[in-house]
Amino acid sequence: MNEQNLQDLRDLLVREFNEDELAALCRDVGINYADLPGMGPYGKTREIIARVQEQHLTATLMQRVEALRPEQFRASGLADANMDRPLAPPASNVAAALAAEAESIQVGKSDMSINEPALVNPFRKRGDSGAAGDGPRPGALPLRARLLIFVVIVLLVAVAVLSVVVRPGANTGGGGSATPAAGDVTLLPAANITTTVETVALPPTAAVAATPLPVGTVTAKSAAPVATPSDPAAAAVQAINEQLLNFYMGKATEDQVRQSWGSKFIIISNFTYKTLKSRLGADLSKGDTLNVTLRYDKPPTLVSERNGTATVSTREYWTYTNPANNKKMCDLSDYTYTLTKNGDTYTIKDIRSRGVSGKCEP
Repeated sequence: MNEQNLQDLRDLLVREFNEDELAALCRDVGINYADLPGMGPYGKTREIIARVQEQHLTATLMQRVEALRPEQFRASGLADANMDRPLAPPASNVAAALAAEAESIQVGKSDMSINEPALVNPFRKRGDSGAAGDGPRPGALPLRARLLIFVVIVLLVAVAVLSVVVRPGANTGGGGSATPAAGDVTLLPAANITTTVETVALPPTAAVAATPLPVGTVTAKSAAPVATPSDPAAAAVQAINEQLLNFYMGKATEDQVRQSWGSKFIIISNFTYKTLKSRLGADLSKGDTLNVTLRYDKPPTLVSERNGTATVSTREYWTYTNPANNKKMCDLSDYTYTLTKNGDTYTIKDIRSRGVSGKCEP
């Protein structure tokens, strides 16, 4: 498969599967979802693609995705992609080849001149004639043939054990969907992951719409107000987060956020309508409300700017609380934004994040 096929497969996983479904999908192909690095569906899917490539399970994953989401799979064009080849030829073929080799040695032994020392019987008594005890028994296989047969048996046992270990669902440890730990969810991609984002013009300050979202009101506030940075690139990063807060408060429309994030709006959508619902029991599409806060432990700061490309770093602490049941989720992460300057505005090029802590402060 080429890189575009792999990217299409990852986009399909992010778009069509929530975290519980991704965990179940991993069990189906023999991968432990909880052991994968990264946080949230976006970060985990990158590791899923990498892991199936390493273990030559891409074809198995694609077949399972096609079975679960046939229409979406065909629409993505992945049905025409070349599957990766199996890790090794079938066990039956290996056994047949080795057995044939052993048979050829046995059948041809009378025609070959093999200078092998006679096998000495260690149990022969002193003084016994060596004619019957020191040489090989009539009809016994040569040493090479016996060694080869032993290797064949060992290989067959190893293949049988491996087939049990790597079969889909072997490491599930029982039914039910795995729920990630509280620190495994982050709004942006997982640690040390580079994400290419569509070029979208982003003004230094985000526009605020007066029309609330139909998904319900979300209360949001900044725990520690931060002055607008003097550097335009840092101000653009702060505007991105202000727009997210306005989105949660119902003061920015989904279309406005989608315009800023482009095709990667799926990250915000999955986090809002899947992760928050799963972790906190709040369904924003039905009018549930949340209390959301953002605090900058390190405000947006320009790291470098050269040849129209700026790098800005922050440390952000987000909290999400469902007032209906007092469930709370927190995330402290370092973010690195790479922006491209177009005239007087900046566009998002890459976003990297490194999780620091998923614990909630008292």
